[in-house]
Amino acid sequence: MTVIFITLAEIIAVAIALAMVLSFAKSAKRRALVIGLLGDVSGVVMYAAPLSVMIPNGTGCILGLAQLILYATYYKSTKAQMAARKASNKLEMGLKEVVIVTKEPNKVNSLPQNDGFSPKLIAK
Repeated sequence: MTVIFITLAEIIAVAIALAMVLSFAKSAKRRALVIGLLGDVSGVVMYAAPLSVMIPNGTGCILGLAQLILYATYYKSTKAQMAARKASNKLEMGLKEVVIVTKEPNKVNSLPQNDGFSPKLIAK
């Protein structure tokens, strides 16, 4: 119901603007100027509205400042940790868990059974 009301209000607003332009602007050049200005103004209002939301308030400034302080505090330690990892030459696979899949889909074994079926290792 609300959508129908809003759509009807927009149609009425456009009809009023059209009637006023046709009544008061006598030349085609003047009509084009007025309609162009109305289009420009409505476009600026429509696309500038989200920018008003992005203007930071007091809370946003405080949280942004806290983020910058944390970044400045831990920036050098992160570089040192990366250099230490590179110097240790450790190879990390990134595997968390290894599951052995057998013939029975609902059964997970820790050791493969030798029954002619070779288990597959799946990394999760």
